[in-house]
Amino acid sequence: MNITTNCIQCGIDFNGNSRAKYCGAKCKDKAKYNRARARAKLPKRGLVCGVGINDSGYRVRRKTKGGVNWICPFYQVWAGMLSRCYSHKFKLKHPTYEGCSVSDDWLTFSNFKSWMEKQDWLGMDLDKDIIKPYNKIYSKENCAFIDRPLNRILLDRGSLKGDFATGVSMDKRSGRFVAQISINGKQAHLGYFLTEAEAYSCYRARKVEILIELSKNQPDSRVANGLILHSKLY
Repeated sequence: MNITTNCIQCGIDFNGNSRAKYCGAKCKDKAKYNRARARAKLPKRGLVCGVGINDSGYRVRRKTKGGVNWICPFYQVWAGMLSRCYSHKFKLKHPTYEGCSVSDDWLTFSNFKSWMEKQDWLGMDLDKDIIKPYNKIYSKENCAFIDRPLNRILLDRGSLKGDFATGVSMDKRSGRFVAQISINGKQAHLGYFLTEAEAYSCYRARKVEILIELSKNQPDSRVANGLILHSKLY
């Protein structure tokens, strides 16, 4: 016999038999999840950076038996991504992240973790704009894990400029302009020039060559195509 009763999870009235406690599977699963968290004595969680939902069923930070602080690598990347987009303090130090955001589905930790588990991520950096230059939205469509030397190759565009154009400096002894470029973390000398424009032209030509060379060795076709797009910006 069906009767009207209250769901013990959400409190909504529903029609069910005398043994029914929940209005549907969603509330039943939520109650099961809450009980599991209570048994594990997991702390109550607020939003990460004011927007992120940490829905993991385990402690993402803890001390091991040896006293070492451990943090879940999936959570560490996810929280770092949120910080870059939504931490005012972080963006004061790194203004190039102004205007960046995270897709709605990745605001929930489990969704991001599910994606990251399928990637080759160990020792890699999460990059939001290698596939689509100037992209400011972290999402599964736009992001990829890339190795750090490749990430550094892209970093100098508009972010590491000094008194002269990117890749150009002044040799005080000779009074000439020097062109150089970073390859695998090491500075490669490209030559001396009489004008800043000539030095930058040399740097730019070498940068295009490197990006095209790197595109040929990428297992992810999205990254390969993205490097070609980046080469066209110089």
